[in-house]
Amino acid sequence: MLKGEPQAQINHLVYRLANPHHIRDALGDLEMTLEDALATLDFVSARNAEDAVLLLETPFINNANYKPSVTRFSDGSWRVFYSALEPETAEQERAHWCRKNAQSNPTAVQRFHYRELRCRLDGHGYDLRPKREDWPFLTGDETYPPCNALAAEARTNGAHAMLCPSARRPKGTTTPVFAREALSQPVILNLVVLQIEADGRVEILRPR
Repeated sequence: MLKGEPQAQINHLVYRLANPHHIRDALGDLEMTLEDALATLDFVSARNAEDAVLLLETPFINNANYKPSVTRFSDGSWRVFYSALEPETAEQERAHWCRKNAQSNPTAVQRFHYRELRCRLDGHGYDLRPKREDWPFLTGDETYPPCNALAAEARTNGAHAMLCPSARRPKGTTTPVFAREALSQPVILNLVVLQIEADGRVEILRPR
């Protein structure tokens, strides 16, 4: 698919919502107010500098207990650091999966709490944003096989990353990264709370 497509230098700040392993992925099941949740996460945030590095490293760590799964740009046999050019795109991409997880309890409001990581992506790869109309599989919900094939080809060609149209935010850009060496300068910026309403709507909450 990528034959004849040129690689370009990619140098951007990128964003990702995630949590270190020592912090629970979601506190939404606990009976606490938002203010209590923020205070709790502030208490465990003393390791922010260490956690920023950990959040950057974790997607690439080989862990014998880790069971890889198929994602949009991996068939499970290689690691991907999923991120986005815009904070809003990172939020919407993560919110999609939070909403799916919340479907088991649709009558309750659920909150998912994440760290907002920013880091520098500096490498080379493919800008596939102009292919949005020609390659609708890039943003489809049941189109992982061609996306996996595309990512495999990009990796074979030595690409560090790709710039792709977001499936969850119009005009947003996702940045799947395949090479740890292309990432640097990790910083945790904030806490982001994704609140899933009972009707499936998503509200983004940030501390003031």
